[in-house]
Amino acid sequence: MTGPGRAASVPLAAPAASANPFRILRRHRSYRIFWIGQTLSLVGSWMQTMAVGWLALDLSNSAFIVGLVASIGALPIVLFGMHAGALVDRGNRFRIVQATQAVFLVQAGVLWLVTLSGQVTIAILLILQFVQGLASAVEIPARQSMVIQLVGRDDLQPAIALNSSGFNLARVVGPAIGGAVIGSLGIA
Repeated sequence: MTGPGRAASVPLAAPAASANPFRILRRHRSYRIFWIGQTLSLVGSWMQTMAVGWLALDLSNSAFIVGLVASIGALPIVLFGMHAGALVDRGNRFRIVQATQAVFLVQAGVLWLVTLSGQVTIAILLILQFVQGLASAVEIPARQSMVIQLVGRDDLQPAIALNSSGFNLARVVGPAIGGAVIGSLGIA
């Protein structure tokens, strides 16, 4: 209530946050390093995903096999994703991400080596894709849950927006680079 001699109580609004999500890259050095590394890693993952589909088609000339190879990598994420999230909640997220990135490195190295040597088969491709899917089932929740530790609650929304845009950028750029690399250097 206001009356003679009383001022109306007006709540003070919080200062408006910048609509530019890139500002947090300047504010949080650790997140900036994380975001750049994650985006570059995702570009490589999309390059590999496109190349694996191409390789499956080269080996089998079967649309079914191409679909099977793509699906086998997603199967562990669907089957073990919730359990992996619970595991991540109890562990050191940074160490989990490091370990799963090492698995991705070994998996990609083996894929390159067997392809380069001409030893790759559909069975090997299926096994390697399943291994990648198992690592992804653990790595995805670990990596995503690190964001709040890197930026805090106040900057969580723009950090999530940047993560999404980095993923979508990689989804476009990765296959394009992969196609150019395959076209100029070959599938291996």
